[in-house]
Amino acid sequence: MNTLNEEINLLFTENEIKCRIKEISSSLNQTYANSDNIVVIGVMSGAINFTVDLAKELDYPIVMDWISISSYREGDRQGELLLLKDIEVDVEDKHLIVVEDILDTGRTLNFIKDLLIARNPKSLRFCVLLNKVGTQKIPFSPDYVGFHLNDVHWVGGYGIDFKQRYRNLKNIYKINISPK
Repeated sequence: MNTLNEEINLLFTENEIKCRIKEISSSLNQTYANSDNIVVIGVMSGAINFTVDLAKELDYPIVMDWISISSYREGDRQGELLLLKDIEVDVEDKHLIVVEDILDTGRTLNFIKDLLIARNPKSLRFCVLLNKVGTQKIPFSPDYVGFHLNDVHWVGGYGIDFKQRYRNLKNIYKINISPK
């Protein structure tokens, strides 16, 4: 039984998201203009839309792969990080761009960073769509950030879910929850 009321408020429109993706991809295109062996790794499932849209704006051939890490458990409490799906591509001596939906505590991205560094990539960069300011338990500095969020606990839309819902919405919304 749902004991919470949910109210959504617009944070970022589809157009704002697309414009920001073009800005990020422009920077990536400059960074990797004369490079090859580039692998874009999307973090499932929240970053699927962001990863695909970002990849479409890149001016060079890439390999795409996916990784899935689980950190949320029943009751929205964070549990142990589990690797649910590993990448399939050999990343040794390749340029890696990891694409994530939200930087919150820093746990997931640090986990992925440690996992990938052990595989000896040529370079490793991180791109996050949303950076929740002031929530990191483990310091992490992404190389590219779409938007910074202040005082926003829950979000949904553009592939990002709240309790497995809202992924299909084109915009990104702040989700306010209160007891019924």
